[in-house]
Amino acid sequence: MTHHRATARTMCVLALALSACGAAGPSRELVAARETVEEARRTEAGQYKPDELRVAERTLARAERAHEDDPGSARERDLAYIADRQARVAMAHGREVALEARRAQAEREYRLRLEADAVARERQLGAIDEQLDTVRRELEDVREELGERESLLGERAEQLRAREEELVARQREIEEERRGRFEAERKADEALEELAEVRREQDQLIITLSGEVLFESGQTDLLPTARSRLEEVARVLRQHPDRAIVVEGHTDSRGPDDYNLRLSQARADTVRAFLVSYGVPAEIIRAVGRGETEPVSDNRTPEGRANNRRVEIIVEQGR
Repeated sequence: MTHHRATARTMCVLALALSACGAAGPSRELVAARETVEEARRTEAGQYKPDELRVAERTLARAERAHEDDPGSARERDLAYIADRQARVAMAHGREVALEARRAQAEREYRLRLEADAVARERQLGAIDEQLDTVRRELEDVREELGERESLLGERAEQLRAREEELVARQREIEEERRGRFEAERKADEALEELAEVRREQDQLIITLSGEVLFESGQTDLLPTARSRLEEVARVLRQHPDRAIVVEGHTDSRGPDDYNLRLSQARADTVRAFLVSYGVPAEIIRAVGRGETEPVSDNRTPEGRANNRRVEIIVEQGR
C-alpha cells in the first residue's frame, strides 16, 4: 500500500514537471510590463493619476490573457509593450503633479514669510509716524508760545525742528526700502518662474537651474540674465549659513563622456564661485560634476536633453 502511494506521488511530480517544461514562459515585454506597472503602483501615479494607472493595469491584464491563450504571441508582446508605456506615462504625470504640489507649497511658505516681513515694516513705519506726529504737535505748541517766550524757547524749537527733519528723512528711507522690497519680491517671483524649479526630498531642498538659462551651448561663463537671477538664489542661501550646500552640474548624453564630465564640473564651479562672491560662505558649499550619468529625461528628444542640461543646488535642511 505504501509502495503504491509513493508511486502515485512520483507520477504526480513527473506530470507536473513535464507540464511545466512544456509551458512557454512570458515574453520579455510582458515581464517588463509587470515590473513597470508594479513600480507605478508604488510611485505618485497611484495617488495623483489613478485613472491612467488603471488603464495600464487593464492593458496588462489583456496581455496576461493573451499569454494564457497563445504564449509568446505578437498580441501578447504588443499589449505588454503598450501597458509598459502607459504605466511610464502615468508615473511621469504623477511625478509632474506631485512636483507642482510641492512647488505650490514652497510658494505659499515663501509668500507667508514675505507677508510677515511686510507687517513688521508697516509697524515700524507706523511707530515713526506716531513719533513724527508727537514732535509736530510739540513744535506747534512751541510756535504758539514764541510770541511771549521766543528767547527762552528758541533753542528747544531748533531741537524739535532738527528732530522733525531727522524723522522725515528716516520716513523717506523706510518708504524707499519698502519700494525696494516690493521690487525685490517682483524679481524673486520672476526668478522662480524663469530660472528654478524648487522641490523638497526628505531632508534636502533641491533648486534646479536650467542649463539653457545659465550658459551658452558648450560654455562655462554665466549669461547676464543668469547672473541677475542667481543673485536672488544667493540672497536666500545667505540666510542659512549653517546649511551644507552642494552644487551639481549635469549634461545631456551628446559628446564624449570625459568631455561632459569636465563641462559639468566647470559649470558647477562657476555657479559655486558666483554664489560665494555674493556672500554665501565658501566653507559650506562645494561643486561636483556628474556629467551625463544622472539624466532626468530621455536624451533621445530635444526636450529631454534640455531637461538633462541643468545645475542643481542641494541644500541640507535643518532637523
